Amino acid sequence: MTCLDRSTTARRSRRAPRPVAAALLAASVLVSTLGAPTAFAQRAAGPAAGPCPIGAARVGVSALGAVALNGTIVPADKLAPAIRALQPPPTEICYFREPASGGKPAAVAGIVQSLISLKLPISFYADPKFTQRSGRP
Repeated sequence: MTCLDRSTTARRSRRAPRPVAAALLAASVLVSTLGAPTAFAQRAAGPAAGPCPIGAARVGVSALGAVALNGTIVPADKLAPAIRALQPPPTEICYFREPASGGKPAAVAGIVQSLISLKLPISFYADPKFTQRSGRP
């Protein structure tokens, strides 16, 4: 391997997380738009599907857009700083959103963006007790 090969490889490895995160977000949007689980959604739940791990932050969004972090209501714009302040730091984010009658609450896009900015794994759950992974947002 030449010096040029190593520097190109190093550059690629530094840039890898951004396209991966964008692809995962695009796949999540696609799955939620289609409304039916796809092979990607089924793989996202993976073999570790189960309850939210003990070291994870639990984020719940009500049908009206209220946000709860580990059972405590927090303003949507303070969610990321509140997660960063958790001790010990969370290893994962478990996310649940109640279905809204008129579509997604307006705050959901901002909430999801703030969660993605934390660069932690995000698991989607089908129930507010975080026991059943859904594989879909």
